[in-house]
Amino acid sequence: QLYGWRAIGLGVLIIFLIRAFRWLSGGRIYQDDGLSERAALLMIGVQLFTLFSLVKGYDASFAWLSLPLVYQIIGGLPQRRWPLPLAGVALILAVSLLPADSSKPLNPGVIASGIVLITSNIAVALFIRSMGKRHSQLRATIERLRQAYAALTIDAEHTEELGGIVMPAHIDR
Repeated sequence: QLYGWRAIGLGVLIIFLIRAFRWLSGGRIYQDDGLSERAALLMIGVQLFTLFSLVKGYDASFAWLSLPLVYQIIGGLPQRRWPLPLAGVALILAVSLLPADSSKPLNPGVIASGIVLITSNIAVALFIRSMGKRHSQLRATIERLRQAYAALTIDAEHTEELGGIVMPAHIDR
């Protein structure tokens, strides 16, 4: 039953989760690292704690909200920082897959499908990250080509000017 402080707690946790998600996505991922690595780790920690609280205190289905967090971890943190937050996501998913009634056995099909789902989402996140890196590399290469073209254009203009100065002297002779 959702009433009183329990309903208010649910609302606060969901608002925390949404704000942390938007702050991390907007400040770290979409604005070229506008948010420090430390602040990004803090926001991921807030989201992990909030999701864990939602899963344990309200309903196991809140665990699936951790999938966007996988994308934030892989897209917004350096690779050396991935293990601990990804372990936190795995813990949340594992806790959510445990039966609420301890007398019921674990369902291997549910566990297998959860593993496949999280693995496929990690693979997609890695693919998106690699495409982003390639896009950045191509953008840098295009900028270098533009600079080289501008330099060649200036050199060609100087060569024409020098050719114009040398040519009349040669023709007079």
